Amino acid sequence: GLWYVSSYDAIKVLDNPGWTYFQKVKGGMLFSNTASANPGLYYFDSKDMSARQVYPYGYSYSTFKKVDGGYLATGAGIGLLFYDEAAKTVTQIYDKGTSWTYFNATDGGLLIASSSSSSYGLLYYDSEKHTAKQVYTAGYSWSFIHAVDGGYLLSSNSNSFGIIYFDLESQTAEQKYTSSYQWQYFCDIDGGTLISSYRSGTGLVFFDDTSKTITQVSNYSYRWQFFCETAGGCVCSSVTSGTGLLYFDKESMTAERVYT
Repeated sequence: GLWYVSSYDAIKVLDNPGWTYFQKVKGGMLFSNTASANPGLYYFDSKDMSARQVYPYGYSYSTFKKVDGGYLATGAGIGLLFYDEAAKTVTQIYDKGTSWTYFNATDGGLLIASSSSSSYGLLYYDSEKHTAKQVYTAGYSWSFIHAVDGGYLLSSNSNSFGIIYFDLESQTAEQKYTSSYQWQYFCDIDGGTLISSYRSGTGLVFFDDTSKTITQVSNYSYRWQFFCETAGGCVCSSVTSGTGLLYFDKESMTAERVYT
């Protein structure tokens, strides 16, 4: 069972084993059980030392994210929950998928992705309305994010889903580049952003702020993560041994090796 233990007493709060995943909140604690036979999300009131179920479905709510007004909760339970800290109530704000554990901060909200290969897509959480909607239907583990003009670029940490662009005004996402993953090195220069991946053979790509398109500017090497903007371009250096230096020319939209 679950017990409340103080320096002078112990009180049994709930029966059954497996109570875990505790999250401290105002006035108490949120927690859940690891077994589907003991479903729901629970709230422990530290004032009267009692526990009650605040949501009846799902289990193993293992990840909590602090947001304005409360917490987001996710885990093996279906969907995404919002716990209102003032009302001490829980609302399911998205009803599909599990393990929505990647929280990427944006202006006005969060872009949220699942770590589960069976829960595809990208969600947008509105911080003011406490609502979540799906803005992209493919991929998972969208964990790399970079702010650009008008929105955000995202790349997955787990599979070859390319690069997507989230438009902040329209709150829609679109794939802009189809190859590879772990595009995690970014450099903002005049007119756009240079992007490099951790994966071998991916080269260097450029996101254009105006056209919102991505162009492959070099197929050479990978992990270009040191940049120095110059007049008309950018010098790029990789951590990969023996790669030398690349120079990206903005006018011709090409990158060539200038030092070996």
